[in-house]
Amino acid sequence: EFVISHTAWSDNDEWKEFYYELIWTREGKEFRQWANGQMVDILDPEFVVNFDLEIDKAVTPGDVVPITVTYNNKGKYTIESLEFQLNLVSSYWDIDKFISEDNIFVQRLDGSAKLVWSYKNIPSLALIQPGENRSFELQVPTKNYISGSSGTGLLANIAYQYKVNNLDVKISGLSSSVKLNSNLSISAYPMYYTATGDQLGRGPVPPTVGEETKYWIFARMINDINDVENVTVTAELPFNVSWNDRSSVPVGDPIVYNAADRTLTWKISKIPVNPANIGFAFEVGIIPTASQIEKYPLLLNNISVQGTDTSTNNLITKDLGAITTQLNVDKKGKLRDGVVK
Repeated sequence: EFVISHTAWSDNDEWKEFYYELIWTREGKEFRQWANGQMVDILDPEFVVNFDLEIDKAVTPGDVVPITVTYNNKGKYTIESLEFQLNLVSSYWDIDKFISEDNIFVQRLDGSAKLVWSYKNIPSLALIQPGENRSFELQVPTKNYISGSSGTGLLANIAYQYKVNNLDVKISGLSSSVKLNSNLSISAYPMYYTATGDQLGRGPVPPTVGEETKYWIFARMINDINDVENVTVTAELPFNVSWNDRSSVPVGDPIVYNAADRTLTWKISKIPVNPANIGFAFEVGIIPTASQIEKYPLLLNNISVQGTDTSTNNLITKDLGAITTQLNVDKKGKLRDGVVK
């Protein structure tokens, strides 16, 4: 048993004649077993639904991606009962934050989502006359970070169906993708005690005006999607925070402190995807002022990280703000912690 399949193209949009022959060869002789001819009508409605990810570079997680979906009836037939869906394939599409005013039905799936336009709730899609076209403008958010994600890009494809001349038409259309920049970041926090309860810091907790309290600041690198090269972390010490020249740097260059501008810098040649135990720690001391009473004073300011994505070749730069004396991660320290007294 075997199957013969045939695909044909025609410049004539009205009809096409097909002729089939089944010939097999045995011992050098040809045997004609079957022949058939058929005339079929061909209808080209010249109707298409397309979309465009309107971005010409890699997307940084957390960015909003503009998407334009367009239908165009270039033919001579009326299109009926149009339905089309845009399939968004990636766990980084943030459909929960997507807002639309076009009566779009949103179906959330595991690791993807469908945006559906239907004549059932959009009356203008019930009948589309020759020459008619329309665009739908979308702004689709992306997520900032997904722990353990293995996705390296955003994928979208479109499918649509309609009726024309009493025929049902279903089409899987355009597919498009765009790369994601790596999600390079850093988690930094102060500790007064270790995770096992041993004392690291010195001085009063909560901090007291005019008295020095010493903390250790731990910084852990975060990265997913792509490897990042030539990574640099910088931060600035506030006016009443001192650099105590004590640090722990298992990998990468030593921390460099510049007393002239009160900045510290750490560099490493490469951060892989999902780095394990890559980071550093250092000790600082703070003497709170009277203006900081009833506050958690800053220990580190203007934290930033930058590096080059090895897949997109884009320079990634993130400003990550500041950290205070508040002991959010230190379980034992939380029991004593508080604002400046």
